Amino acid sequence: KCREDLIYNIDNTLGGRETNAFACLPSKIRALAIINGNKAVSMDIKSSQPRTTIKVLKIDEYKNKDAVYFTYLVNTGKIYEHLGRYLNMNRKEAKIAYNASINSDCSTNSFGGMQNKAAVSKYIKIRFPTVYNIVKEYATMHGKKSIGRACMTYEANAINAIVKKHNVVPVYDQIYIFGGDAEQIKKELIESIKQHMGWTDIHDDDMVEIKNHNEILQQEQQEQEQEQEQGHREGEKEQGTIILVSKPKSLKMLRYIQRRLVQKWFDFTHFPVRI
Repeated sequence: KCREDLIYNIDNTLGGRETNAFACLPSKIRALAIINGNKAVSMDIKSSQPRTTIKVLKIDEYKNKDAVYFTYLVNTGKIYEHLGRYLNMNRKEAKIAYNASINSDCSTNSFGGMQNKAAVSKYIKIRFPTVYNIVKEYATMHGKKSIGRACMTYEANAINAIVKKHNVVPVYDQIYIFGGDAEQIKKELIESIKQHMGWTDIHDDDMVEIKNHNEILQQEQQEQEQEQEQGHREGEKEQGTIILVSKPKSLKMLRYIQRRLVQKWFDFTHFPVRI
């Protein structure tokens, strides 16, 4: 048994997604799971929300240059890298900010530490005005967060069709397999995506990614070490001194100036302040 041994329920507020105890575990812990002697293998629907947003909003039916280019970036899986390059974010930051932006009708407010979301919304408004207007109009008609719920419904229908046939564990836009014919399940998932999510214009090889999570853990650790080493080298290269024109009146004001100076761009440990 696998899924039956976990506490799970269907969450209608998330478009019918199945939630379970396994999904609540940190990803690194899930990667180490072994059930009936079988290590975890996951199948991830690639760029699920951006690509489904294209279908929900029918953006691919518009012929405006910005809408065509946006559709190209999404369908080729390059949208997060594009946003990250122009907004100085890594892929993970761009992904979180993009999904938050689309799910809040591209609102440009930045309260609650959502500066990245606001930056993405402003960028979409300027670079992809057709997409921005489509999102605003849909949210006005159906309510805020309606786009996200619609995407999750498409996604849940595709995944739940596989869950009913195979002893697998769903985790949001992923399926975890512990034993069984992974390649056969992948083929069935691709067909389910085409049927329930409308991805008929995306190549089969670019829909689903199979990951061995024990190998992914090692890769993540190596990438993290490389990023830390690169950041250290860049910090040493750019090390210098910032001179303040006048002396702050209090330690509190000094701390405020320090935070403002290092916000977004600088690591204060590499930029000592001389007063």
